[in-house]
Amino acid sequence: GAKSTTYLNLEQSANRLARHLRACRVRPESRVALLLPCSPDIYAAILGVLKAGAAYVPIDPEYPPDRVDFILEDSGAQVLVTNAEFAERHKAFGGSVIRLDADRDAIDAERPTRLHHNAVGVGPRDLCYIIYTSGSTGRPKGVMIEHRSACQLVCAEGRLFAVRPQDRVYQGFSLAFDASVEEVWLAFYAGAALVAATPEMEELARRYRPHK
Repeated sequence: GAKSTTYLNLEQSANRLARHLRACRVRPESRVALLLPCSPDIYAAILGVLKAGAAYVPIDPEYPPDRVDFILEDSGAQVLVTNAEFAERHKAFGGSVIRLDADRDAIDAERPTRLHHNAVGVGPRDLCYIIYTSGSTGRPKGVMIEHRSACQLVCAEGRLFAVRPQDRVYQGFSLAFDASVEEVWLAFYAGAALVAATPEMEELARRYRPHK
């Protein structure tokens, strides 16, 4: 929609969240669930989790409550990054809850500088994210992706599509769907502008999508 942010603001927001997560004992191989509506906050949250050394578990806010609760338990998430509204809906979650709206002052009090790589201690074989399947043939299953796999995908696509900083990359998939990784990180790889779809844009995309 009308909301926008710069890479500098995104970097500083992600760094503050990463430091806040570390203060909550988040470490490499920790799983941090993300339950947030689409906004600049969700992208800062993804980066913040990775900068803290943890793996992110994206959950679509449109999922029914029982599916959300299943993913939170099955993924072994120790922390839930969300907002006050969703936190109230999932009070049964037994881990730490970070509400980006209600806890904003505590997060903003953190330093905006990047944590040093040596302090984070993440390697190529460490867990990067867990994305759950649709569950159309049974219970949803979590697919665990390492940093090396995600990095190879993004670098290959960056070369193939030759995206440049002046380009814009459309982001139409749910962040809980694996194809979103290609969209988000293709833009970040090149420093291009990521354009997150509004409901109206999604409807237009469906209408004009080529039929097989």
